[in-house]
Amino acid sequence: MKTFGRFITYGLTIAALSVGCSQKVSNDRIDTLEGQEQILKKTTQLNKYKLELERNMLKQTELTSEVDKINREASSSAGDAQQMSGRVSRNPGETGVAKRADRASREAAGDAKRARKLNGQLDNVNNKIKNLEGDIQKTQRDVDDLKAKIEFVPNN
Repeated sequence: MKTFGRFITYGLTIAALSVGCSQKVSNDRIDTLEGQEQILKKTTQLNKYKLELERNMLKQTELTSEVDKINREASSSAGDAQQMSGRVSRNPGETGVAKRADRASREAAGDAKRARKLNGQLDNVNNKIKNLEGDIQKTQRDVDDLKAKIEFVPNN
């Protein structure tokens, strides 16, 4: 009976030790998995920022070409309006020249308005790009920090 009691005692001791050790390993494993989950979330956010950045850079390229075009048109129409204004000054009595000058000045004003609007849109896109680049850098640092923490946790 004494041997049976010792056998039971040893068995319970071994069982207690194995349960205690396995909980520690599973807690480390859980911590590692939770860290990996956080990395995945941050990486997903990072990818969203990068995708948005690419979209805005494409939009920036398109707007830049449009702004260049409309600025050339506005400059040309302003020159035409100035030229027509000079003709009106030299020939104040001609209504045809005055009408053409009026039309040219309206066109120049419209072109200038479109140019201001497109320049404003381009400024907004440039600001978004700047902000997204900052967000990308911050999120990348967060991902790197999380990876370092997970790599630091010993895997048993």
